[in-house]
Amino acid sequence: GNVNSTTTLSITLDDVNPSVSDVQLNDSDEIIRASNEIQLNVTVTDTNTISSVFVGNDSSLDMTFVSDNVYQLNTTASSLGCSATDGSCLLTFIATDVTGNVNSSTTLSITLDDVNPSVTNVQFNSDDQIVRVADEIQLNVTVTDTNTISSVFVGNDSSLAMTFVSGNVYQLNTSADSLGCSASDGSCLLRFTATDVSGNVNSTTTLSITLDDVNPSVTNVQINDSDQIVRASDAIQLNVTVTDTNAIVSVSANNDSSLAMTFVADNVYQLNTTAGS
Repeated sequence: GNVNSTTTLSITLDDVNPSVSDVQLNDSDEIIRASNEIQLNVTVTDTNTISSVFVGNDSSLDMTFVSDNVYQLNTTASSLGCSATDGSCLLTFIATDVTGNVNSSTTLSITLDDVNPSVTNVQFNSDDQIVRVADEIQLNVTVTDTNTISSVFVGNDSSLAMTFVSGNVYQLNTSADSLGCSASDGSCLLRFTATDVSGNVNSTTTLSITLDDVNPSVTNVQINDSDQIVRASDAIQLNVTVTDTNAIVSVSANNDSSLAMTFVADNVYQLNTTAGS
């Protein structure tokens, strides 16, 4: 009938899942490209020891304990199994303690954007796109993206930022020389460069404008009177050759008054009039 009940064993019961909180991503708008390196942090606590913390989508990676209940992972969205090129990806955090209690209820939705902005509908306030280098010009372009546009630039040897006006339209008032166009009589290719918040760039859209700072050439003036002595009322015919690398808008002959000459052929302009006119 002798009894010994002095020996004891204390066990710890743990049926409570770890706490997972304070998820942080080192990108404030949570819009990234699949290949961008990202850093994830999460706080995991439990009354007992944490066994593991994983995070992922189609595939999961082990997070590393850093300090003060914080676990960290440096990786890419593609390494976490995110496959969308332009859409959302849901990351799930899975914390397990030493007794096997699991918390997988905490998630983070990130946005993947590997698609370049769309740049269309370039407009220029010159119908023939022929300007002088110092002329003020206005450029408009439509830029769209599923996410936010960060910047739109346009230029040749130098580029200037365009300003958002409304309805996906960006605008710039400037001059060709401010955009780096240096030709005095020739073409200049302007390139539009749009960048979205995740760093995708579209620089494929261009506009070719023509610069013309050279005066027309006026030669070979002819009058249908060999000695060029006429009465004011005599009918006369004037011919002149006018050339230019671009179109001639008008040719006129004048003294006190001016009369328009008519194009006839082969760069020749003609006027039938009187000296008195």
